[in-house]
Amino acid sequence: MDDEAYNGVGLGIAVVIMILFLYGWCNCLLAGARRTSSKGLNSDAIKALPIVPHQFSSSSVQDECCVCLGVYENGERVKLLPCNHCYHPHCVDMWLTTHTTCPVCRAFINPQPNIALQIVVQ
Repeated sequence: MDDEAYNGVGLGIAVVIMILFLYGWCNCLLAGARRTSSKGLNSDAIKALPIVPHQFSSSSVQDECCVCLGVYENGERVKLLPCNHCYHPHCVDMWLTTHTTCPVCRAFINPQPNIALQIVVQ
């Protein structure tokens, strides 16, 4: 075979490798899109999480919202997750529409029905 034939074979191999690379890359992108589009908590579950006033104390280790990095004011309303991490309600609500875990510790959020209301009814 002459040099032109080798160049043609080399070009063909390069095209096949590029097609395989692009195919794999597209599959990775699609798989990532499927993972990030997972359904978060429903709106009733998000609304069921308690909102409490933030209190500064000497033992308090969380004085800022880890979503927006804003510092809490004393008495500011924060949403408390079952893992005891707290956030601005609008910050964590946005997160929870697409995730079912705490933004910091990744604990699964399984909101319980309003226990205080059940106690009053009983």
